[in-house]
This record gives sequence, C-alpha cells and structure tokens, in this order.
Amino acid sequence: MIYYKSIFLYLLLPLSFVLPVNSVCLGQSVKLTELHEDFDKAYGLNTHLYNGKKYYRENRDAIGHPFWIQEEAFSGSLSVSGRVYSDLQIKYELHKQIFILEYKEYSGAQQAIILNNQSIDSVMINERVFIKNPFGEIDNEFIQQVYPGKFSAYISHSKEFLFQNVGVQSGYKYSKEIKKPFIVINDNILAFGSRRSFLQIFPDQKRKEIKQYISSQRIRMKKLQDDQFRELIIVCNNIVE
Repeated sequence: MIYYKSIFLYLLLPLSFVLPVNSVCLGQSVKLTELHEDFDKAYGLNTHLYNGKKYYRENRDAIGHPFWIQEEAFSGSLSVSGRVYSDLQIKYELHKQIFILEYKEYSGAQQAIILNNQSIDSVMINERVFIKNPFGEIDNEFIQQVYPGKFSAYISHSKEFLFQNVGVQSGYKYSKEIKKPFIVINDNILAFGSRRSFLQIFPDQKRKEIKQYISSQRIRMKKLQDDQFRELIIVCNNIVE
C-alpha cells in the first residue's frame, strides 16, 4: 500500500508546478499535505502514520522471541508528532528497541512496519505507557512511565540476544525480559533492587512509615509488579510531602 501511495503522490505532485502563477489569487495552491489527505480519504490509510520501513523479523530460529510480554500484537494507541491514533495493533521489540505497527493494507494483505522512533511521542499498550527516554544514563530508547510526580517512577525493559552452548538447546536465544525499575528525584536517577536500597532513597524520618506500608502490602522488590510500584510511589509522594 505504501508503494501505491508513492505512485499516487508522484503522479499528482507535478500538477502543483503546472498551475498558473496567478492561481494563488483564485484559491489555495495545491500542497503535498493536501495530496496525502486526499489519498487517505480515498483509500483509508493515513500516510502520516503508515510510513515506516517494512518489518522483517530476524533470527527466527533462535529460542524465545524479542518482544515485550508476548509475540502477538497488543491493541493500543500511539502519539506521533503530536497526533494521536487509536485502535492500533502494536508490538514492542525489546532487543532492538523499536515499535512495530501491524495493519491490513487496501488489498487486505497483512503488513508490519517499523515506526520511526524520532517521531514517536508515546505509546500505550496493555494499559502501560511508554515514552521516549529523556535520561542519558539509561540505555533504552524508550521507558515505561509508571507515575509522574515529585518522585517519578519508571521501568526500563530490554532483552539480550545470546549464544548458549550448553545442553540439548545449544544455539542462539533471546534472554528473559530484563526489567529495571527506577525513581527520578530532581533529575537524579535512583535505581534499586531491594527493600533496603529503596528505603535509602528517602529521608531518614520517613523511612519507617514507608517500610510499614511495604510490609503491610507484602511487596517484594525483586518481583515488584507495575501496579504495586505505582501505588508505592503514590504513597511515598504523600508521606514525604
């Protein structure tokens, strides 16, 4: 479908150059964006959104997969250059840190394209919000925003591509998801992996109350769930304030 769009625009664009010079007085001149919009109305695909590179999954013979949670796409929404699109089928490829959009083109054929990382503002899939990573200390292209506040909470997700030469399943494989929660306070990134390291983030006089909440909710930092993390940071914000 992208190919036919290119043909369409290629044929129409020269028309803007053969219009009389004084046609500006008769109305607005033909613009490339208008050609895109006309095509979208006629054929149903938005050229502003469906303009990425075709996605081909690599290393299909490897054990495991490179995606967040599952191989199947999630239904979600996407903000691209300030425009919001809903009811999309999206995958998050953790190893390469890319988002993949699946869709049916005009002919009905299933397609998958790599979304332009530079144009993505945010992605919401499986009730999780991912934003472009603004922190240089974190390697990921994108991070999950858990809670924005005085103490902001985030999670980075990644996978490694490894070679294992042990046992029957020797060969290449994708690692299990590497999930790293962290807090940002006054632009300082504070990672933690245990209850002790988490409590050390906060003022001494507030730690007892935070510790009591962690115990009452039976929160285990090494198995911290997203909803637990969000509620914990909300409580911490309220306690410290």
